[in-house]
Amino acid sequence: PHQIITNLEERGMAECTPVQQQAIPALLSSLFDQSSPMASLVCAPTGSGKTIAYLVPVATFVRQYKDKLEENTSKLSGIVIVPTRELAIQIEREVLFVTNHLGIHCMHRDKSKSQVIKQDILVSTPKRILSLLSDDKLSPKNFKFCVFDEFDRLFDATSSDMHAQTVEILNKIPQENAIIGLFSATIPQKLEEKFRKFYQKSYYRILVGNRVAPTSSITQKLQYVRDEGSKIDALRRLITGGFRPPMLIFVHTAERCEQFARSISTPSLRVAILSKNLNENAKNVLIEQFRLGEIFILITTDVLARGIDFKDVGTVVNADIPLTAENYVHRIGRCGRAGGQGTAITFFTDDDKIFVPTIAKMITSSGGEVEKYITEMKQPSSGKLKRARIALGQRYDLPV
Repeated sequence: PHQIITNLEERGMAECTPVQQQAIPALLSSLFDQSSPMASLVCAPTGSGKTIAYLVPVATFVRQYKDKLEENTSKLSGIVIVPTRELAIQIEREVLFVTNHLGIHCMHRDKSKSQVIKQDILVSTPKRILSLLSDDKLSPKNFKFCVFDEFDRLFDATSSDMHAQTVEILNKIPQENAIIGLFSATIPQKLEEKFRKFYQKSYYRILVGNRVAPTSSITQKLQYVRDEGSKIDALRRLITGGFRPPMLIFVHTAERCEQFARSISTPSLRVAILSKNLNENAKNVLIEQFRLGEIFILITTDVLARGIDFKDVGTVVNADIPLTAENYVHRIGRCGRAGGQGTAITFFTDDDKIFVPTIAKMITSSGGEVEKYITEMKQPSSGKLKRARIALGQRYDLPV
């Protein structure tokens, strides 16, 4: 519908990004040509416009579907599945923007189950989707256009519950006539091979950039620190030296969020913590305050590393080193979004050195530079790297 174009132009989106140029026609071809593949696997860097790339086809489909509906028929036809509640809330906001003046209704997971049948688009987590199915508030017939956002996390075997829930949903979707979109910033080859076991038909594969790589709009740095105390010292120097706010600091656990906050907070510096210990309302308030610039520094765990779109984040600091290349890409992808510039700094100690070659490779693959002694570090075997992840995961009670 022309109204979608008007809505995009009002936000200054006069031209499509590369992923939108490829994904929108692919998904719409399934709508207009039944001989086209019904699924699209889309991998593009963080901040490249993936959300709009699937919401435009979803909104187009839903609008056409509504026009053909008979009375007393369930309207729900577009379903977006995401790994977290925070991301569901953000996506709902984007749906409302894209579908403005189209008469399309959307809800996210926190609203009443009884309201589901009255909606056109549902944005929710796998657990909530299965709950709605078991309560007969949702039917597999409603999965006419289904998008899995952050598919690599939804299908991640280390998150056993989410993986099992996503697989169960995939098995319930009627593959013969459902349009399916799978989107993420990282889709390793092994993950695609797993998907092919569940989806036997042909599909579009759209890769913008590498399968696992950061965007080139981020200046990336690896910084050696002697120990935990040196991390705090380095952060203080960064802050007092005039960093570009707002800043996101990533650590492994909620407890470490609190430790870092106590160590760097000052009366004039607005620092906040976002972790699993907060209830949903408190999380949403913090996220909105950070968006509005009322908080200068937000310290968080990987709960925020996926999907949440902060267009003006200037600096990301990995105070605790990411354990995988995928995690690194998603963390630093909170800055440098939508064509903006950002800086990502990753601290590492002697204990972290086994993980450094992987991150150094990520930096150089996107056109960045690392110091010579880092490039000379030997890449550990996959077995040794896995054992190191397990050991660190056990220390901090992390999924690995």
